[in-house]
Amino acid sequence: MLAGGFGQAHNATEEVQDIINQVRAEVEGQVGNVGEYSAVSFTSQVVAGKNYKVKVLVSGSNYIHIKVYVPLPHTGNPPSLSELEANKTFEDHL
Repeated sequence: MLAGGFGQAHNATEEVQDIINQVRAEVEGQVGNVGEYSAVSFTSQVVAGKNYKVKVLVSGSNYIHIKVYVPLPHTGNPPSLSELEANKTFEDHL
């Protein structure tokens, strides 16, 4: 992993699924009702908190890539959606 950069992609975990569940309303606000919403893979970056780039299966063979910022716990702030890329495929790199 590069200092300050995103690491390599890993299979999604329950923790990552929980994080993306917290921004689902923001995602659906941008792309509409997504139906299925399952984290497939992710990469992360440590900042003043943590950024996650996540590949999300939203229906059939349709994917989106989202970037979620998770602030440090002492702030009391929830995760927030930073970026969203629609119309992705399984083969697209994060």
